[in-house]
Amino acid sequence: MKYAIFIRHGESESNVLTILASRNESYHLTNKGISQVKRTASQLHDLDIKSMYTSPVTRARDTGDIIAKELNLKPEVREEIRETDFGKSEGKLFPGKISELTDEERGDMGIESWSSHVNRMRSFFSGLRENSVIVSHGFLIKAFVSDLLQLNSDESYGLTIRFASITIVTIPDGKLLTIGSVVLSKELKEILGNKSGKHTGDF
Repeated sequence: MKYAIFIRHGESESNVLTILASRNESYHLTNKGISQVKRTASQLHDLDIKSMYTSPVTRARDTGDIIAKELNLKPEVREEIRETDFGKSEGKLFPGKISELTDEERGDMGIESWSSHVNRMRSFFSGLRENSVIVSHGFLIKAFVSDLLQLNSDESYGLTIRFASITIVTIPDGKLLTIGSVVLSKELKEILGNKSGKHTGDF
């Protein structure tokens, strides 16, 4: 079994300041965000992960660097998994969550549509061939998970992808093994297998 591990970046300065930022590269992880990512990285070090990809946005690259050091991998930056295109709302204060906006409201703000997020992630996922870590963004991961569950934006309103959380999807069939987890159970790790390639659980 092959799998993709999607990880949302840790808490960043732009999150604390409630600034919509996809193109501005000046916002790094907070100290809390760094701690969140280190905790997540500790959950992954025994897994047989072959490759790693990260969004080009600073908070995702910071997250990827921490995890890459733990796993001894070199992240490849991929544009397809970049943060939402905020359009005319880029750089503006927004204390809410874009995941709680309707498509119409996002359109009014000039923000990238739900379907665009889904299509980007479908395209990226279709190219994965081995156990991989993908560091991306909450709304993008939510849209992809919802699509796998055959839910649209309104139907998945209550789904939240938290900072530095882990969502695992089997390749290529798209079966969800976790959604927004912060700890991987012993049973799941046995199913995923370790660096020796050994699987001790059933799937």
